[in-house]
Amino acid sequence: MIKILLERLIRPKKISQSDYFDRYQELVGVLDNLQGQLGIKEVCGTQCHSSGCCGRSDTYSFYAPWNFVPRQLAEAEENGWSPPQEKRRTTCDLHRENGCSISSTKSPYCLGYLCKDKVESYLMREYGTHAIQFINDMGSVFSSNIGEPGLLDFLEAAIESGERILENRK
Repeated sequence: MIKILLERLIRPKKISQSDYFDRYQELVGVLDNLQGQLGIKEVCGTQCHSSGCCGRSDTYSFYAPWNFVPRQLAEAEENGWSPPQEKRRTTCDLHRENGCSISSTKSPYCLGYLCKDKVESYLMREYGTHAIQFINDMGSVFSSNIGEPGLLDFLEAAIESGERILENRK
C-alpha cells in the first residue's frame, strides 16, 4: 500500500498513451486477481448467466478505445480463446464456461461491474461493512473510461480497499 501511495506522489502528470495502457493493464491484472481472492469470480461463475457485465457480444470492445481492442484479443488468444462460430446476442464473445478470457485488458465497465443482487450482496454478507469502500471504489472504476486520467487512481483505490478487506479477514 505504501508503494502505491509513493507511486501516486511521483507519477508524472502526463504519461504517454503506451505507458498509460501498460500501467492500466498492470493495475487491472492485480485487481482481477484480487477479485478472485475475494470470491467474486466464483460468485459470477456459479450464480450468473452473463447479464449486466457481459450481456452483449461485443461488451469487451464496446467499452474500450479502438486501439486497445487488439491488446484484448491478443490476451484472449494467449489464454486459449478462439472466436465463436456464430455471433452471440446475449453473451460477450470473450466469455467462456469458466468466465472471461481476459484478465489484464478488461474494460473499466467489465472489471467494475458488481451486480447488486449477487456480487454486492455476497460481499456484504461475507465481509460486512469492510466491503462498502471496495464497492464504492469499484463503482468509480465502472463509470470511467480507458484514457481518463483519474481511472488509474480509481483502480489503485479499489486495490487498496480490496486488500484491506483481505487483511481484516485474517
